[in-house]
Amino acid sequence: MNFALVFADKPQEWNTSQFRIVTPGKALAKIKHGVSLIPIQLFQEGTKESEEVCQNADIIVVERNLIGDVITRMVYWLVRGKVVVANYDDNYEEIEETNIAHSYWHNGTAVVTNDKNEQQLSLF
Repeated sequence: MNFALVFADKPQEWNTSQFRIVTPGKALAKIKHGVSLIPIQLFQEGTKESEEVCQNADIIVVERNLIGDVITRMVYWLVRGKVVVANYDDNYEEIEETNIAHSYWHNGTAVVTNDKNEQQLSLF
């Protein structure tokens, strides 16, 4: 059986992807399953590489960031007969207002700061 494992963490925030995607992927590979890892950004964009991996997969597991074009790509593969599994671990309803992620998960907004300015983004 072949698995496409889509991980959400970027290198600078690496955390849950190790435990929810990479470690289980290594265990699956040890028992002789095919395992391919895909960064969620490439999955979301439907790149040639991610398309090829997903086409060859029996099961596609998508970690955590189930928003926007990620959902579109999940549906794309579902209607093509793939088994698509959502893997998420956050209890969004319990994120308190004091948590920096609260506004993002409850209101769909986030403040992004770069070297030049601060910008309010809205997801909805």
